[in-house]
Amino acid sequence: MDIEKTFEQLLEEKDAKIKDAEENFGETEVRDAVLAKAELYNDHGKYPEAIETYNLALKRTIEIGKKMDIAFKLIGIYLRLENNHKIKEN
Repeated sequence: MDIEKTFEQLLEEKDAKIKDAEENFGETEVRDAVLAKAELYNDHGKYPEAIETYNLALKRTIEIGKKMDIAFKLIGIYLRLENNHKIKEN
């Protein structure tokens, strides 16, 4: 296994996982795949894309615990971006 995968390769894998989950599994698996993509963006410092993807996952989430997890991740991004207005919104 190649440890040195590029960001684009990792992103393609996440997109393939999302597509597979949409075709073969339920909403929970799709949400988990979308969250994995958001984590990838977040880990690579692509914050606007991470915010957009976290918000997409938030729309697909029913459980309050998962919604809180996503909200805390968004707050963490806004803290790094020093966006106090968005922190108060979340």
